[in-house]
Amino acid sequence: MKLKSIIYGLITLMLASCVGEDVVFSGPDSINNLTFDRRLLSVAFDENPQILLRNNGEILDLENGAFNVLFSSSDTSFLQIDQTGKITVKDAGIGKTVDVSVSFDPKEDSEINITDLPAPITDDITIGVVTISEAEARGIENVEEIVAKGYKPEITINENFKEIDINTTEELKLTAIFQGRKKEVLENTIFDWNSSNTDVLTINENGILTPVNTGETTISVSTEFEGETFNLEKNLIIGGQTTIETPEVPVETPPSPKEIIAFGNFESNSSYTVNGEFEIFTENGKSFITLSNDFDTRNGTTQVPDLTIYLSNSTTSNGGDAQLIAAPETGLASFGAQTFEIPDDITINNFQNVLLYCRRFGVRVGFGVITR
Repeated sequence: MKLKSIIYGLITLMLASCVGEDVVFSGPDSINNLTFDRRLLSVAFDENPQILLRNNGEILDLENGAFNVLFSSSDTSFLQIDQTGKITVKDAGIGKTVDVSVSFDPKEDSEINITDLPAPITDDITIGVVTISEAEARGIENVEEIVAKGYKPEITINENFKEIDINTTEELKLTAIFQGRKKEVLENTIFDWNSSNTDVLTINENGILTPVNTGETTISVSTEFEGETFNLEKNLIIGGQTTIETPEVPVETPPSPKEIIAFGNFESNSSYTVNGEFEIFTENGKSFITLSNDFDTRNGTTQVPDLTIYLSNSTTSNGGDAQLIAAPETGLASFGAQTFEIPDDITINNFQNVLLYCRRFGVRVGFGVITR
């Protein structure tokens, strides 16, 4: 299963070269860096999520503007999307991957030209048991299996008794919750409680504990779900006191201060005017690049379509060992102050330049030499 990347529709009337005549968005309906509000890796067959659009990070009002926003699905027999971005899927489509796209048409009373419209954007979504965004998927192992089958159901015992006083007069009770394939807590779950050594401790169907003698026992709790039995065990000591097991709290590492490790000025090496500066800094074990308030790649109202930022050893190319660190799908705008985390697996010292690049047409925009 592939994670998402924005696929820009190649429509002849909507394309223009990054060098020379460019796509221009002007007036009150100016659109810069149009993206989905979230990239969906999968959508659950029994859920109806809604996809919204962002313009420079702000939710786009679909009712206003000089153009119509048109949502479509590549296979409506499995996944449908209405003109508000709300998705409806069918469970027969589990495992199917469907392209959801957004295109744009001028309104009848609009003076906007077809060449001024945003380019279509597309997201490929797999129908599954759970809805997972691309951002959520980065922290999940076996994400393909989870999309297809859901999370593994599990029981959790709420109480953390470790030892119980043989002479206690307090009513002691264990309770549990059961989480299903979406990690949702399932109400009205029936649990079966048992003690491995009833000469030491008994437990009834409601989870109430009765100490009988000193010693040790194992409490087990089980439940049936989708024709399968799920179990959880907990060891208990019956002794001279009642103690609650407290999870060990890790020692927090004090936050490390921000440290600027590199900086530079942007300059143009194309037909675009490029202004601004950048800083690369570390903070709390992470690395970031921040763009200055006066960062700007626009020529008036002319935008760089699909502007991206790379760490590169070239001032003109994103090939070779260049590493992508910011793009429209991560919120990169054509101008203004903004900050992006640099992935941990990128060694900053291996690169000499910060490259501004038009990814859609494969041409340079500008660069900045990294000064350390």
